[in-house]
Amino acid sequence: TYTLTISSYAGTAVTYALAASGLADVTLPPSVNVSGGSASLSFQATPPQAGPQPFTVWATGDNGARDGADAVAEGQGRFGVTAALSQTTVTAGPATPALFDLFVTNAGTLPDTYALSVQAPAGWTAELLVNGTAVGQISPPPGPFATAQLALRVTPDANAAVGPAVVTVTAQSLANSGTRAVAAGTVIVGSRGVTVEFLSGPAAVDPSGTATWQVEVTNTGSAADSYDLLAAGYIAAFAQFTPASVSLNPGQSQTVQLTASGFGGALPEPVSVVAAARSQADPGIVGQDVTTLSFNAVEAVMMAWRPVTQTVVNELTAQFALVITNTGNVNTEYRINTSVPGASSQVALRRIPIPAQQSAVLLVDVEVPAGGTYVLGATAVSASGNASASAAATLIVLAGNQPPAVDAGPPQTAEVLELVQFAGTAVDPEGDAIVRIDWDFGDGQTASGTLTPTHTYLLPGDFQVTLTVEDDQGNVATDTVTITVTGAVEFFPIIFNGS
Repeated sequence: TYTLTISSYAGTAVTYALAASGLADVTLPPSVNVSGGSASLSFQATPPQAGPQPFTVWATGDNGARDGADAVAEGQGRFGVTAALSQTTVTAGPATPALFDLFVTNAGTLPDTYALSVQAPAGWTAELLVNGTAVGQISPPPGPFATAQLALRVTPDANAAVGPAVVTVTAQSLANSGTRAVAAGTVIVGSRGVTVEFLSGPAAVDPSGTATWQVEVTNTGSAADSYDLLAAGYIAAFAQFTPASVSLNPGQSQTVQLTASGFGGALPEPVSVVAAARSQADPGIVGQDVTTLSFNAVEAVMMAWRPVTQTVVNELTAQFALVITNTGNVNTEYRINTSVPGASSQVALRRIPIPAQQSAVLLVDVEVPAGGTYVLGATAVSASGNASASAAATLIVLAGNQPPAVDAGPPQTAEVLELVQFAGTAVDPEGDAIVRIDWDFGDGQTASGTLTPTHTYLLPGDFQVTLTVEDDQGNVATDTVTITVTGAVEFFPIIFNGS
């Protein structure tokens, strides 16, 4: 509040028109009459933002005289709030809620907290919720994140009259009594309504277990209706109702079963379980109830070798990966043990903590004294001893240079004088060169230098064909295949015409 004094030297009464300029918002009367030499008046100057806001008040007399006075309004910030509902009209039913979204905005430049209150018809209930939790005040900061969103749930009483009813929400500044905002909406109570109530069910369950609740659905309206049954919250993906829908007359109730299982790695903490019934005739009519379910703490573990089987040649050492997975729902430390009968093993860590539903990979080095086949064993045991797992792997050690792997091909059947095509293979495990290839066709005939020769048999019978190969290290390998030859040999007589 400021005081303006105007002094006149005209000697007669003068009327001065008043005006203001500058940064502050100034409230002045349009004019003032000065008849006794001077006159004073009070006025308001409001700074629109924080910081100094200079302004000037001008007085212009009807005799042409003009003068101005300068002042500064020091802005400390301002308070402001707005409130709005996302919907102006929402349908409800007897004992069946209407749901609005409420937006409260700090329209000022100063931090503030707003007390929230809902005005609804007598007997009705109303809640303001943030993330499912009832709240009575909100503190949105000034600036770009100045708006807070809340859910407004208004529930008419079971005997509510059909028709519209006005509901208002007031946001009152706790820092400035003159700062408030009101949002209004209309709830239209119809003839359809439904309530849902949990009658029984578990307080806790293992993540691998099954939870079953008994749920009562009641038609609170004055018209027969059918309702789809829905589960929401954490268990929505794991749950189903039996039956999936119900049809009820006015005032009729039915108990249904809600079952959920396969929670996987659910953490040992409480979650909300929501059972809802939605009118098929009016999807805006939804009744629901909420209960809480906790998951028991469970230790569990799995383990596996990678690879499960490994072959090494001319080496007495090998490395495996051991994969340990915490399949429980609590962070757990495991003791790791490995063993290889007839050989030695070394694991990177003997104790390892693993978060719930996570895996760890440990490298295991194995050293053997000689060639042969070795079985690797591993165990993981939780520190409490409540969870354990084991796994096995095989290590094959091939010591010294090995002969080629040879295959003479599949057995065949051919006719006498038919050309038989052979398809042999030879692979050396060390990659040594194949320096000799010999075929014995079993009928006294041979071939060399190729794995795919051809041969013609002159007589019927079963012939054992042998393929022999040799690598450049002098290692020899053989394989045999049977060729069955059928048919007859025709002999033509030779006639000599003697003289």
